[in-house]
Amino acid sequence: MTHKRSYSFWQHISLRAQVLAGFVVPIVIVAGLSWIVSVNMESVRKLSDRSELLMQEIAIRNGVLKTIINAETGERGFVITGNEEFLEPYREAQIQFLRFTNEWNDVADSTEEASELKRIENLFQQWLDEVAEPAVSARSEFPRDKYDYTFQAFYHLNRLEDFLLAGGMLDAVEYEHQQYQSALQSLIAKSSSKEVRSTWGTIITSSEQLEQDINDLVATNLPSSLVNNISARVRQLEAMWREITLDYRTAEGVSVALVASGHGKALVDEMRDIIQASLAEKNVLYAQVNAEVEERMRLLEWLSMYLPVVGVGIGLALLLFMQLGVISSIAKLQVTARRLESGDLSARVTEARSDELGILANDFNRMAEKLEMTQREGVVLAGFQAMLVSSNNEDEAYVATARALSKLLPPSAGALYLMAASRDYVELATSWGYDQDPTERFHPESCRALRLGRTYRASKDSAEIFCAHTQSDALKYSICIPLITRDEVLGTIVLAGVSEAHEELDEHSFALAKTVAERLSLALSNIRLTEKLRSESVRDPLTGLYNRRYLEETLEREMQRASRARLPLSVITADVDHFKRFNDTFGHEAGDRVLEELATQMVNIARPGDVVCRFGGEEFVIILPEASTEVASARAEELRRRIETLDLSYGGKSLGRVTISLGIASFPDHATKKEELLRLADNALYEAKNKGRNQVSIHSLNKP
Repeated sequence: MTHKRSYSFWQHISLRAQVLAGFVVPIVIVAGLSWIVSVNMESVRKLSDRSELLMQEIAIRNGVLKTIINAETGERGFVITGNEEFLEPYREAQIQFLRFTNEWNDVADSTEEASELKRIENLFQQWLDEVAEPAVSARSEFPRDKYDYTFQAFYHLNRLEDFLLAGGMLDAVEYEHQQYQSALQSLIAKSSSKEVRSTWGTIITSSEQLEQDINDLVATNLPSSLVNNISARVRQLEAMWREITLDYRTAEGVSVALVASGHGKALVDEMRDIIQASLAEKNVLYAQVNAEVEERMRLLEWLSMYLPVVGVGIGLALLLFMQLGVISSIAKLQVTARRLESGDLSARVTEARSDELGILANDFNRMAEKLEMTQREGVVLAGFQAMLVSSNNEDEAYVATARALSKLLPPSAGALYLMAASRDYVELATSWGYDQDPTERFHPESCRALRLGRTYRASKDSAEIFCAHTQSDALKYSICIPLITRDEVLGTIVLAGVSEAHEELDEHSFALAKTVAERLSLALSNIRLTEKLRSESVRDPLTGLYNRRYLEETLEREMQRASRARLPLSVITADVDHFKRFNDTFGHEAGDRVLEELATQMVNIARPGDVVCRFGGEEFVIILPEASTEVASARAEELRRRIETLDLSYGGKSLGRVTISLGIASFPDHATKKEELLRLADNALYEAKNKGRNQVSIHSLNKP
């Protein structure tokens, strides 16, 4: 019977201490509950602080709203009445707005609130820049008394001109001139020295000249030339005064238009909406916080009432549960032991205790883990060995090695490098676990394991340095295990920790890695020996091309595949023209040179999947799967042109012009049997010979 109950609250208490626990735990529980009360009191205090802060935030927002209203009221009052008493609340509101927004910024507890405040500040500044300040400034530029004096000056100048032109009215001209001078002096008295210089300077100068002209007029009794001069000067002054009068009226119109446009009201309404929405949100939060304070207070009242009863009850129940926990743990050990006995090595004791029973369970689990790990490693190694034995090529062995090491070793990265045939570099065959691709190739001297002929280990914490090929900047450790068999170095296995999560291999894992390396070395040696023997049986020793035996096997297989897939297949036969001449004139070595070059050119034009063979002597055959007669003809013509342009030499002597003749036959258009297809291609070859050589001939169905 399996007991599934878990009594986690005493799982770290030793069996000896459980006797005392029945007395100590109730006291601890009461103390803990008291602590809960204290924590809740602290929570209530924090909530109260939060409530006060919310009240402060609500007051600040109300202050900002009131300030905006005061600023708008003052601005409108001044624009409408021109009374500067309205400017005092307008200016004061700007100062208060800055104070309130600073306070708002100090208590803002989120990016959203800061953004909300920034929006209000921008709107208020926009209202000041686009509405309030331009309206106030424009209204300030319309001083009523200055406007009145300006109008009087213009009026008396106009009347002066009328009397002057009427003739014989010098008394009236003098009177109007005196009234004009009086208005001008009153206006100058109302203006600042800066205004006198900038605005009235030209008018004052012209007025002084006018006064001199009128004095001359009175003394000379209306000469016509002087009358004309005075009239022209009066009109000049009238134009100046008219322009100033219009400027004052324009300033008043701008001020009124700014207020009447509604733009300022829209900005103020938008600020009011933002603030009122924020106030509504803060009021809701304020109500929620106060409700939570009340709820916490009710909880504290409940804890104070039931705290003693709960402590005593838990203490009594604890003694019973502890004993039940001991019984449950022993039952788990019994069940797991029976599962292991029956062959289930994955069975473990699910025991979280840390007392004597917990220690026993952990020891039991470690024993089971070692048994399971040994079995798992045996299965992986057996599977690895089976893969090596059944591998037909080295690529399969590489994949099997990567899979075996990734399963046998703890998380790490690794790479398999093989020695090149030239033995002047080592090249990457496969890798696993790297975040970035490892080094593709390196010189054997860069690896200490290859230099020393034994395993080489290095880590950040050791005195040994990393091999040059391991990209040591990103490594925690590296292990290079050479692959050696029959005194020949085949390559190396590199194991590396490329992150902090990759732990360095322990001795057991290291031994497993060496076992894999030894088995791989032997397997690679056997595969290479087998491949060498097989290659010798199907390759032509002179050209390295496939021989006639391989040709016949492959052609049969490819024709069957083409028949199943309903695809074409073509065969090209090629023969060197006048080949005997090269042997007779330059020797058989020169003839071999021609055959080797022809083989090279045929391989160069071949597609992946094409098969190039030496049929015998100077005759060659190319199998082109999935190639129609037209494709084969184009390939053959390309090969013919390449050979025709060759400039071969041997022993320092030019071999002269080399040409070839080629014949083509296709499946299924020309033949459906292997022997027939080769015969027809050979016939096409001899047809090319008969037509003069150095050409391509395709078998025709009309020919026998």
